[in-house]
Amino acid sequence: MHMSKLGELGMEELITTFQKNSLEEIRISLLKYKSYYFIDLRIFSAPQRGEEKESTSSGIALPVALFPELKNSILEVEKTLMDRKLLGNVER
Repeated sequence: MHMSKLGELGMEELITTFQKNSLEEIRISLLKYKSYYFIDLRIFSAPQRGEEKESTSSGIALPVALFPELKNSILEVEKTLMDRKLLGNVER
């Protein structure tokens, strides 16, 4: 896991990353801002091919207390996609 400082007010811990397309990736991080924790889902993009990816304004930061609702919502999306045969076999 990668840790970085967000100025003097907080910290960021990278949890996971996955490719959105050939130019963009989605990073999920745990942020601490002052005394509050957030789950940050953010798109990172390279300004030009080969350059380091940078954070875009596209994303959300949810208070950690909302994680159970986020998880349940994602499970509902999975169920809908499976019911409509839009996904193959998904391991749980």
